[in-house]
Amino acid sequence: MPTPHPPKGLWIAIYSMTFQIDLNLLIHWLYSIFIAIGNYFSTALTEMFQQGFADTTAYVQWLLEGFLLCAVLWAIIRLSSVAPAWISAGQKYLLASLGHSTRMRLINSVIWVIKPNTSWLLIALVSSQIPRFVSEEWVIFAMLKPIGVLYALYRALRLTSEWLLSRMYNRQDQFIPAATWNRIHRHAMVIAAVGCLMWITPLLWLPGALSLWIALSWILKQHQPVTGKFLAKFSHTPKDNWLNHDSAMIVWPLVLPFVQGIDLVLRSHELLSLSEKYRTFSLRVLHFRLKTAIPEEEPGEKDIATESAQAKSYRYWILERPEHEQPHISQDALLDQLRSPVLSWLAEQSPSQTLLIRGDRGTGKTHLVRQLCQTLTEPSVGKLWQTISIRTTQPEDVEKLFNDLTHSVPNSDIPDWGSGPDTQATQTFEEISASHTEIIPEEARSKRLIIIDNAENLFQCEPGGFAGLKRFYQLLENRLGDDFYIIIMHGQAWQFLDRCFPRQHPFDQEIVMPRWSATDIRKLILSRHHASKRRLQYDDLLLSALAGTEAASFRAADTRVFNLLWELSHGNPLVALNLWLNSAQFDHNDITIALPQRPNSTFLSQLPIEACFLLLQVVYHRTISSEALTRVIPIADTKIQNLTRQCLQQGILQWSQEDHLIISPTWYTQVINHLSLKNLIYG
Repeated sequence: MPTPHPPKGLWIAIYSMTFQIDLNLLIHWLYSIFIAIGNYFSTALTEMFQQGFADTTAYVQWLLEGFLLCAVLWAIIRLSSVAPAWISAGQKYLLASLGHSTRMRLINSVIWVIKPNTSWLLIALVSSQIPRFVSEEWVIFAMLKPIGVLYALYRALRLTSEWLLSRMYNRQDQFIPAATWNRIHRHAMVIAAVGCLMWITPLLWLPGALSLWIALSWILKQHQPVTGKFLAKFSHTPKDNWLNHDSAMIVWPLVLPFVQGIDLVLRSHELLSLSEKYRTFSLRVLHFRLKTAIPEEEPGEKDIATESAQAKSYRYWILERPEHEQPHISQDALLDQLRSPVLSWLAEQSPSQTLLIRGDRGTGKTHLVRQLCQTLTEPSVGKLWQTISIRTTQPEDVEKLFNDLTHSVPNSDIPDWGSGPDTQATQTFEEISASHTEIIPEEARSKRLIIIDNAENLFQCEPGGFAGLKRFYQLLENRLGDDFYIIIMHGQAWQFLDRCFPRQHPFDQEIVMPRWSATDIRKLILSRHHASKRRLQYDDLLLSALAGTEAASFRAADTRVFNLLWELSHGNPLVALNLWLNSAQFDHNDITIALPQRPNSTFLSQLPIEACFLLLQVVYHRTISSEALTRVIPIADTKIQNLTRQCLQQGILQWSQEDHLIISPTWYTQVINHLSLKNLIYG
């Protein structure tokens, strides 16, 4: 059979591949195919040119722009799909760095809002910015912006709708099963589609809005009774509220955004309240609002004697009642921190130690150690307590005190809950030492826990006034026996001594009394208030400043008052108790609490520098006599007496029960801040 003649062009290559299998000709055939394809497109373009399409370059450019548009859209969508994973990786890194702290809880709240919205935010941002960097003649590629923004809008509306619908369930503590979640997803897609149609052209705004209203009403109806309960939650009468009925379905789309907005603001406030800075800022704003709205008191006839008696009685329950009768506020975490080294010593896992507990006056140092003594019931440990209630600065007096402590009978002088420095204020040094003169043999001694309170009385800021403290340090370093020493010292005194004698102390461990939380301060004040059997009320101005129902306003006023007390007192419970008393008004058995306020600090800012040094010495010594004050300040005695009298008149200073000068608790934080501004106190 004769071989047929092969056709020309493209058919030549196909015919050759069909009837011949010569491998050497394969490359030639492939080359022929490409040449044929090229000739075909060349012929087509030539025909288009001959038919009137003069500029074939535009079609090639549009084709390339179309390919580029598809590639960029694919890259953007691909990038948006991996962006949440990057945020999750960053969240894990922050969690490893910050731990489960308050700051991390706030960051997590922000991340949980950003992470699900990362995809559409990235698509909208990138698709709207890339066309700015190409020529305006790229008509096809310029469609990247509207396409990307439309897609981002759809995803944003869908995610937002899903979140708002699911939030109605979450805020009512209802579990969302898989079937309900799929229904929420479908409903969110409907809302997003209608919203995108309204965005495409203004001609669809009116029909789109009507369609969206009908769709929302129908969708919210599908989620009854959750929808009605969520909307009725913000009503004064949530049980019988008309929004909780199906007849109100037509107004649900209008009410839902406002209710969700209110709930979001309240929830954001709850989360931000975890931050100390935000609480301080919000309390200052409230303080300013209430302070500017305080009306002038109308003159009236009040029984001053009766009010004074009521104030004195209430002060007894809040401040002056014996401590063993007061309700106890336990700080378990701090107590465990103190118990840990003591228990290790009792278990003979660590040698004898000296532990320093320091903190400002009124922060609960002595109370904490008394709690420790009450919890240590092991028969093998004896407890000795010595309160240094007078100034003891001579080395021989310190040696006698230390020697008597070393040879005292355990458990012979542990103070009751009500005992303290004021109960021994009139004793001399010899009388105090005499209580420890019952000597026991060395072989009869057991493990002993020795507590020395008010150790700041071992020094005085004058020449030779540190000899007793130095000797005390030496005796602690050279101690004998298996005794555990707990030294309690005023915080400002320790900061001063640590700078005078850096790294010369004998203490193995140190515990700094932390600031009390607003919750602990509230427990402390209310426990003492309830013991007084008086009814608590808040000022009408406080209640009116916090809108809501009567019960909600009372709870809000209660929270704000104690947060404000915490902020004004810097977490010092003694200062908070005094501020509470100063803001109390008395009417028979009713106690009305007004806005807590600090004293006016104008007088402090006008004090001369000599008065600052006077206050500084009182702060360092915690309590000091007027005679000792003239020895530690190198200025004229008459000047000191004049400045002391002015501070007493303003209430900055007050006399203690032992006739020593102390800083008034209500002025304490302001005095510390003022001395810090003068660079007289550090830390």
